Amino acid sequence: LDLTELLLDQPLDHLGPDLHSGTAGLGLALDSLAGSTGETAPHAAALRCAERAADGAPADRAGRGRARAGLLYGGAG
Repeated sequence: LDLTELLLDQPLDHLGPDLHSGTAGLGLALDSLAGSTGETAPHAAALRCAERAADGAPADRAGRGRARAGLLYGGAG
């Protein structure tokens, strides 16, 4: 939990919204940690990550051949 506190003190501006290396994945990890430990701080941080991921998700660009689709990237990620 000490490492989690250090992580939560860091800015998340450099992270994208994706599952693999962004706020969506971080949020899932934090929420899982909160469920395992019963701590509320990781859960609150997970909700903030989810909001950042939703706000930072790119607009749907289907049909333009530039958007990456799949579980880790794009709208599904």
